[in-house]
Amino acid sequence: MSQLPSWAAGYVGIPFLDLGRDRAGCDCWGLVRLVLAEQAGIQLLSRATCYGSEANAARVGAAVEAERRSGAWQRVEPSGEKPFDVVEMSGAARAPGSGWVFGPIHVGVVVASGWLLHAERGTTAVLARYREDQAIRRRVLGFWRYRRLAADAD
Repeated sequence: MSQLPSWAAGYVGIPFLDLGRDRAGCDCWGLVRLVLAEQAGIQLLSRATCYGSEANAARVGAAVEAERRSGAWQRVEPSGEKPFDVVEMSGAARAPGSGWVFGPIHVGVVVASGWLLHAERGTTAVLARYREDQAIRRRVLGFWRYRRLAADAD
């Protein structure tokens, strides 16, 4: 098991806040932005105005896709992930008139090998074992590295 970095504990318990972007509260993207800004010096786009609410699955999915296609991210092969890589995850949301939809609408951030930090409605920010926890592992769709981090590693 990988040793968790001491800084990770400072994010556990941040309350979920729809469109939140700071320690007072974060949604999943807000938490990723906060960690990357404070721990890696990377300023990511807010995207808060792109989706209006984390409950809007279609717009969240479009924002995730826009971020993926922006050219700022490089796909990471499974088992090649490192701290500060973004974990793309499936999530469930209600879609008007069509019940529940599942898709790539959630993100977290790798803090150590096998560990991610994420926030979802109804919880505070938590650490989870994405290789050992079946409920988390089955939601993981892929890993993405911000290109500046990829260049720094070369």
